[in-house]
This record gives sequence, structure tokens and C-alpha cells, in this order.
Amino acid sequence: MEKFCTNCGKELHTGARFCAKCGAPVLDGSVSPVPEEQPKPMAHTQTTSEVQPKEYTPPLEIPKIKSNKAPKRNNGRNTLCIMLSVLLVIQIVAVALYGWPGFLVKDRTQRLANTQIENGVAELPGMSVNFGGVYGGVTLENAKTAPIDLDEGAVSVGYELAFADIPEGEVTLSAPMPDDLTLAENERLYLDIGFSMQDETSEKVMVYDHIEASEQAGRMIARITPSGYSELSSNVYLKGEGFVSPTYSDKMRFNVQFKAKLVSASQSQRFNLIFDRSRFMATTVEPSNVEALLSNMEQVYAKYQEFGFDMSRRTQWPMNIHVTTLKNADATTPTYAQYVSSWWGIDSGYMNFSRLLFTNFNLDEATSIFAHELMHFVQECYVTTQYKRLAWLDEGTAVFLEKYFGGQGDHSARQYELYDGIYPASDSASAGYARGALVAYWASLGGWYDGADALSGKDKMSGLIDLYSTGGYLQVSKWQNWIDDCVGAPSKYAIDFFTKLLQGNKSVWAEYAYQPYTLHQIIVENAGKSAKDFSSKLDPNYAVSLFTSVLSLKADKLISEDGQKFELNVPAYGARVVALDMTEKEREKLDKDAAVSISTKNGEELVDLCQYSRHIFSNNFYAIFLDLSSHS
Repeated sequence: MEKFCTNCGKELHTGARFCAKCGAPVLDGSVSPVPEEQPKPMAHTQTTSEVQPKEYTPPLEIPKIKSNKAPKRNNGRNTLCIMLSVLLVIQIVAVALYGWPGFLVKDRTQRLANTQIENGVAELPGMSVNFGGVYGGVTLENAKTAPIDLDEGAVSVGYELAFADIPEGEVTLSAPMPDDLTLAENERLYLDIGFSMQDETSEKVMVYDHIEASEQAGRMIARITPSGYSELSSNVYLKGEGFVSPTYSDKMRFNVQFKAKLVSASQSQRFNLIFDRSRFMATTVEPSNVEALLSNMEQVYAKYQEFGFDMSRRTQWPMNIHVTTLKNADATTPTYAQYVSSWWGIDSGYMNFSRLLFTNFNLDEATSIFAHELMHFVQECYVTTQYKRLAWLDEGTAVFLEKYFGGQGDHSARQYELYDGIYPASDSASAGYARGALVAYWASLGGWYDGADALSGKDKMSGLIDLYSTGGYLQVSKWQNWIDDCVGAPSKYAIDFFTKLLQGNKSVWAEYAYQPYTLHQIIVENAGKSAKDFSSKLDPNYAVSLFTSVLSLKADKLISEDGQKFELNVPAYGARVVALDMTEKEREKLDKDAAVSISTKNGEELVDLCQYSRHIFSNNFYAIFLDLSSHS
């Protein structure tokens, strides 16, 4: 007899204990006939059983299980995600600091793209570079550096360009004129060309050229000659650290961007002071300060004429002074100004002033810095950049004129460098900054001026003018002889110069130097130290041991027949300042009062500034003497 499930009506197999369809248990002895109509399935709760068959469900239809407690596996997954996120952040920071372009890796630049040059033109987004057939390359390396920012005076996209081979001839750059740009009567368009250089402290300093642009058919256009910048480093004179050198040696790299600028002219229109049309100009620079500085520029120029300087070689005026960012705000050694001579000729020389001069404006400081840079222009009027000039003499005379017009010069910061010799060991601009005091001493000699007011006498600057009257035709080795003919041999005035320096004589600006008792203390406190012991050149005690020494006096040697011996090396036409020091214990060994006698083995001349007896030893003892060697 056939059996059927009482639940779903499915025919049951012989001996089955459960329905193969719905899983309902089969009741013993129950026999159901084949129903005329299959009953509909009813919802029910299944009884759990190890052999209960499971209904198959496709993977995409697996229902999500909600639980108040997350599985442990999810905790591990979250931890892994956090770790990966941290690693990603570390990698990003590492790449930013040390990778490409690497903010902390020196001389790294952003990646340059290659743009095809077609028919002599490279079309960049927002700028066109037209080589006019003077460039042999098929691509132009470039990278976008800055967007258009009308509030900062930027009226085009900024780019860094790189030339593997410098084009011989003009290159034309153009960009669309912004629709919402309007220029006032005293505003002009310029193309700023910025070269990354390094000063002697290895800090990055920007050197800019500024090409006046024109508007044609809705586009801004300017022409540059890249080959003219190949020797730019030799044409830059800094009011800062002595010299510049190119940051990159593999290719010519420079930044370009069109800018709108505000031009303010001096009364005679001999000088233009030019600012970017920016927030800085609108919020920081007072119009009255601009007017006062331009007036002082005219006065400095007039004073140079009064001194007798011939500046007639420049026939085209005005000279432009552009105010821009020369160094980053966090730079250790600021650069305040640059005079940039031009291969196009003396009529194209110009100046770059740092914005720093106008953030806390001081008229006297700005005027003196202008006088410093204008002196480089005067030097160029006598000795062109085509010929050899003494870099240290250029900077020494510029620092001298800077102080005359109210500046402090670099005498106090660089006084130690003077003692390595009147003539520096090498011809560097840095060595010249320390020798403004020497030029002042030369000016104090007969014939340079007559009267208390330096440079105001009948001969004015004839002596200084003579130093530059050679026109640069002298060989480098003959420059020193030429200077000797003008001011005398160093062997005749070196001791007098260094003595005046240590005695505080104003003819050598010694009012800015340490007085003997202060210098003695510095020497003693830094005995045995070398330059590497000091953290930076800005330390006021930097290199003190390079020109000074301490002689610790011993009582038993002082009273002996031979006395106490002390050896030191002195550079040619240089000096060593020696501080005498004696401890309390040694002083107690002296049983009588006596003077200290100082002499040299080879009879060289000494300048003994201070000698004191035992009574003074027991109080505030100090003594400094000077030793000079002959020229070698």
C-alpha cells in the first residue's frame, strides 16, 4: 500500500522515516490515500536534526547577518586597515621629504614634462613658447609652477622651462590676456624670468630679470635671449652673502610668468621703483615711503656726482629697481638687494630689492643699501664686466659707501676676518665685505679727503677713482701693485691700521668693534676652540680662534732668565691678537710688583696695547698685543 506524507502529500518511499520533500516525520501506521488535490504548504518551524537536509541558496542571495557583537575576524581586519593607512601616510611623508621632488632633498626639482615642438612652437596650457627655428630640440621640458592670481599680480600661468641646449637667438613667449585684467596709467606688464642660484652659504637665492611685455590681439608677448643668461652668476652683486653660483648644472632651468606691476618714478625719472601689483603692495607699502626712497635715490646719485665719479657711460635712463622675493622667509642669511649687470650693456643694468626691506621699512637702511648697489654700477662705469675686476675691492668700496649713507656695514659681524691680512688670501666678494674698514682707512690718508667729514674735501674721491681708472686692462697679478701705487705698500701702514682698529679709532670704523676688554674676554672664553666648534657663521664668536690666541702666564717662567716662550703663526700682512691671562694661583706665586716685557725672537714689530703690573693682575687683568709678519 502506498504511503503519502500527511503534511505535503508527497509519496513516501518504503521504510522512510521522514518526508524527502518537506522533512516531516512519518507516523507509524498512518496510511493516506492519494489525495485528489495536493494541500498547499503551510509555514512551520523546522525541528533541528543532524540529518535534516539544507536548502541550497545562490551566493549572491546570502542574507546579511546582523549581530550586536562584531566577529573577531572583523577586529583583525580593522587593525590591518589602520596599519595600512599609517604606512601610507609614512610613505607619503617620506616621498614628500626625500623622494621626487623631495622638499628636504637639495637640488631636487619637480618632474618636467616633455611638450612637442611643432613648427618651432611649443604650446603649453596657458603659454606659448616660439623658438623661431633657433632651437634644435624636438621637445620642450617644462613644469607648471604657479596659477594665475590677479591679486598677486600674476596674469599668466607660471612655468619652469629647461633647455638642454641653449637657443642662439630670441625666444618669444606669449599668453592670453585675462578678460578681467585692466591696467592703470602707472601699471605695466612684465615677464619675470627667475633663475635659482646658491650663495656662499649654499642657500637658495633667486635672481630675476624683468622683460617689459606688450599686448597684441589679446595676448601678452615678450622676447628673451636665453644665451645672454649663460654667465649670469658673474654679473650678480649681492647685498648679502658674497657670491652666487647656478643651482643646476645639467641644463638651463628658469621660471617664467607674466605679471602686472606698479611703476613709481623718481622726480627726474632717473630711477623707477617697481612692485608687483599685489596684496603686499596694497597693504604693506606706504606711498609716502616709496616717495621718500625715490627722493633719496636721487640724492645719492647727486652725491656720487659731487664726489667726482664719472657715470656718463650709461646713456639710457631710468634704471629699474624691482621689489621681489629673493629668498624664502625662513632663510638663515637674508639677501636684501642685487645689482645685476647685463651682457646687453651698461644701459641695461638693474637692481632687485627684497620685500624684506619694506615689511619693516627703514628709510636710512633702504637708502644705504641702494648706495651699496649703485656703487657697483659706478664700478662698472670704470671697469666693465668684460674685464677682470677684484671682487673683494668691489665689495669693500661698496660697503664703505653704504656706511657713508647711513648703513652699519658688515664690520662688526666680520671684524675677525680682517686679521687674516689686509689683502685677502683669495679674491672673493665675501672677503671684501670685511674690508670696508680698510677702504675707510685709505680714505683717511692724505689726498682722499680734507677735514672731519670724510669725502667732503677738495680731492673728494680721487684716490678711490684712481683704483678703477685702469679700465680693467691690468692683469690680475698687477692689481695689487696698482693699489700700492695709490695708497702705499701694506708694510708701511698695516701695523697702524690694525692698531687703530683695536684702539677704537673711528677712521677704521672701530666704534663698531669690540673694545679691548670685551675682546679679551671673548678670546679667553673661546681658547682652544676652532671654527667647527661654532654652530654657524652668525655666531658672534665664530672663528675667533683663527685670529686670536691666549697666552696663559706662568709665574715661574716669567721670573726665569729666558722668560716664557710662545709661538704663533701670522699671515702675510696680517695680525694675531693675543690675550694674556693669569690664574689667581699663579698670581699668588709672584712676590713682587714688576712690569711684563714682550718681545719677538726675530725682531718683528709689536703693538703692545696693554701691560699691567701684579697689582692689576689681581683685579681686572687683560692685555692684548699685535704681531705683524712681513709680506711673503
